[in-house]
Amino acid sequence: MLFIAFSFIAIGCSEEMLSPGWVDFEVSGSDVRVSGSGVSWKTFSSKIVGSGWECVDTKEILDDGSLSKSSYWPRDGGGPAAYYFDESLLTKFYSVMADLQNPDRCSIIPYRYEDSAVVPEKGEKMVIVKVSGDRFSCVEFLGYAFLGFDKEPKLTYGYSTYKRMSDKKLSEYRTEYSEKGGN
Repeated sequence: MLFIAFSFIAIGCSEEMLSPGWVDFEVSGSDVRVSGSGVSWKTFSSKIVGSGWECVDTKEILDDGSLSKSSYWPRDGGGPAAYYFDESLLTKFYSVMADLQNPDRCSIIPYRYEDSAVVPEKGEKMVIVKVSGDRFSCVEFLGYAFLGFDKEPKLTYGYSTYKRMSDKKLSEYRTEYSEKGGN
């Protein structure tokens, strides 16, 4: 199993992006762990649970551990998801381009919170790095980069910042994305 350790600092990020400072994390296969004390369940449940969250920016984590200078989004065929967390269920609102085959464009997924990470029953985990005011930052799986038919796909991770939605905005997401058919 491929094991890569990254240390990175945000240099030249947009003002909207929270600087991670030095963050050490390990990627082993599809598992991501962030070193340090992380964000406790108490902080997660009091600051993040019960709110909707929209992506402000995502920077791809490059092979050398640095962050890309440009935003990861928009990408052809993709866009960032938005989230709503309750105590044990995660609602994921997919971007229109990311999930054209899902007419409801959202999924409601059971999750658990452990070691500073949201671990959904299905899908990739999101490691919460920092919570500050109406924002949180995380390391999350972005997808696969295919390097050719004779090579293994490369796992792509990003450092993302999410901003709390207003109640009105969350209501608009719920209406537009229709949670009635969430899987």
